[in-house]
Amino acid sequence: MKKIASMFPSPYSVKRMAGIISILVLVLMLSGCGRESPRQILLISIDTLRADHLTSYGYSRSTSPHIKALAEESLLYEHAYPAGCWTMPSHMSLLTGTLPSRHGVNMDWASSHSGRYRVLNPKISMISSVLKTAQREMATLKFARLPGNLGFKRGFDLNMNEDPFHSENEYLHLVDLIRKHQGKDFFLFVHTWMVHAPYSSARFFLDGKISQEDRKYIFNLRDGRPPTANRDLAKFLKRKGWFTPRTCMALYDGGIFRVDQGIGRLMAELKRLGMFRNMMVVLVSDHGEHFAEHVPKRFYDDHGKDFYEEYVHVPLIVKYPRSRHRGRVKQPVSLIDVMPTILSHYGMAVPAEVQGRVLPRMDTRSSAVPVISEAISLPGMERKMIRLKDLKLILTMRSPLNLARANWKRICERKLFHLTLDPGEMENRIQSPTYHVSALRMEKLLIRSLLRSSRLNTGTNEKTISDETKKQLKTLGYL
Repeated sequence: MKKIASMFPSPYSVKRMAGIISILVLVLMLSGCGRESPRQILLISIDTLRADHLTSYGYSRSTSPHIKALAEESLLYEHAYPAGCWTMPSHMSLLTGTLPSRHGVNMDWASSHSGRYRVLNPKISMISSVLKTAQREMATLKFARLPGNLGFKRGFDLNMNEDPFHSENEYLHLVDLIRKHQGKDFFLFVHTWMVHAPYSSARFFLDGKISQEDRKYIFNLRDGRPPTANRDLAKFLKRKGWFTPRTCMALYDGGIFRVDQGIGRLMAELKRLGMFRNMMVVLVSDHGEHFAEHVPKRFYDDHGKDFYEEYVHVPLIVKYPRSRHRGRVKQPVSLIDVMPTILSHYGMAVPAEVQGRVLPRMDTRSSAVPVISEAISLPGMERKMIRLKDLKLILTMRSPLNLARANWKRICERKLFHLTLDPGEMENRIQSPTYHVSALRMEKLLIRSLLRSSRLNTGTNEKTISDETKKQLKTLGYL
């Protein structure tokens, strides 16, 4: 009997063997062998979308029910900021994890008149390049009308100069591409201008009291991308007696709703294809829009000039695979944190030049992390912003110098706001004895951070702007 019993392993041995097998399976999964699903990342940027006009951020109008549904399966960051307040520097920061003073795409838009503009610093890597290096088989795909010759096509296998939420054909191109990569690893960057002026939907305009003809004019004004579209809509509204902050805001909200419908349709397609659950989806914006909150005469196509909340408080929603992390994070964060967050989630090394941090999944950072934004669009001047906890400091300087666009000796204005006590930023507390020490400390921290940031930006890196890029900038009102 003893001989027969010795032929079978003891219960202890079986338990030990099961433990060894579990560890081996885990090691194989972590090493990439036997991965359950492909690595699929979708980064969506909705140009000119301010956070406080989204339903999930507490807006009174139902502008974005589908984005709200996505947010409920995601982590929503209540206080997210871009690294610049207009399209080019902000998007380059998003895709590189660096500030404009480091990546170099930070000239004012009037510089485009000279026919030349700064391009991406060759020492800086785009997320597309980093992903491609870390995982050679990963496809990197871009649907964005962002100038490739400024550096926006670096590292992308496919560079589609299309806005998938503009027309049915462009949307179908995007869906067809997703289907072709259904079982493959990919990084897909999608960018839409449909919230940017000229505002493209009259859904909330005049409580619906608008003729079908006028409604169609507004909806179809973008077709063919005429370079005068922005001015044409403004002239149309003035002729009708509709050119007011309230009506422009209603048109803007209609554009948000139009994009939200596209987002809902895309998410539904991803679910139908069985891709949504395991996909990482990040939804952001590059800057907001001003509707006379601080400058009464400015309320149409107004951004890129300042760092008030309406200009720079943007949405940031991150859906992890299988929606592992959900909830809301109140801690202020920067969009330069997006790149390292994606890379870290998939176990990839973050380049040394990246200035962003991995986004927190809850409010647990032991010390306050400063959030910095810079690079305005106006010529002859520059503004820099730093937020630390509830305080925001904005510095205005004349005659910005060198590649960092800074002239610390020519600071002509300082504004300090307490965003909890004064969310509308109406009271400049810079002269208050209560905040003097804090303001001084924040200014020193900002100067020190940007001096360190610009050390990696040592070349001129300028290129001639193509005719296509000039046309695009004209369409957007930048030229």
